[in-house]
Amino acid sequence: MSPQQGTSRPELPWGGPRFWQGVWRVADPKITLASVASMFLGLCAAAHDGPIRWGALAVTVLGIFCLEAAKNASGELFDFDSGTDLRVTAE
Repeated sequence: MSPQQGTSRPELPWGGPRFWQGVWRVADPKITLASVASMFLGLCAAAHDGPIRWGALAVTVLGIFCLEAAKNASGELFDFDSGTDLRVTAE
């Protein structure tokens, strides 16, 4: 039996497609529209003043994405802990 047979490669919890689907679901991009709109307005004001610092913009977008994901995740945890999610029935 070769080392390849009978062994499966362990899947890392943060590396698979299910992990990234979960991140996308928790981030819930449709809810972040208000944050994106305010970032866009700030970007327009900054562009009016001078050249855009693309690195700072990328860090800002990543930071807002992480904050939105953390906000949504805390809401999901609260709903689960309070039992609200357990009372929802599929129709």
